[in-house]
Amino acid sequence: MKVPVPLGRGSLGDALRQDRDLRVGKVRKRYAPKLTRLQDQVTRAQQRVEVEQSQYKQKIQTAILFEATVIGALFGRKLGSVGNVGRTATAIRGAGRAAKERGDIARAGERLETLQERLVESEDTCQGELEGLRGAVDTNALAVTEVKVVPRKADLEIEPLLLVWTPWWVGRDGVARPAHGVISGP
Repeated sequence: MKVPVPLGRGSLGDALRQDRDLRVGKVRKRYAPKLTRLQDQVTRAQQRVEVEQSQYKQKIQTAILFEATVIGALFGRKLGSVGNVGRTATAIRGAGRAAKERGDIARAGERLETLQERLVESEDTCQGELEGLRGAVDTNALAVTEVKVVPRKADLEIEPLLLVWTPWWVGRDGVARPAHGVISGP
């Protein structure tokens, strides 16, 4: 980095720290949208897992109803009654849905794990870049070389010289007074 600072090491250190702070801000700004998006996706995935687990619990209750229906049909009065057959068919469909819900929970859990891993990787990458920039600025370790710059005639600009004079009188008492506005001397 070239810093045109014709001052001492302290000023150079300040300039380097300001440059470092600017670069840290740029890295944070670059990663902020990605990290925010991944955090939102993780939150939505967690909510999806909770919804799937809730639906699965409802399907488990259906499976229990299926077992109760089968037991009722076997030990009840009429094995082939219309009511027992209808309840058995409904319970079988519910058991099939419960198996589907178990798969949905597994898929939602895998998605959540994948998103969490991506979030951790992105955070680690951002932190790695920031740590690389945050190193202490040691101005004593810098190699400073003195370069003499000889001014060219084109680089010089001379302002007009103005001379202003106002007269003063020194009286007999030794006190000086402005002479402008005075008609005669002391």
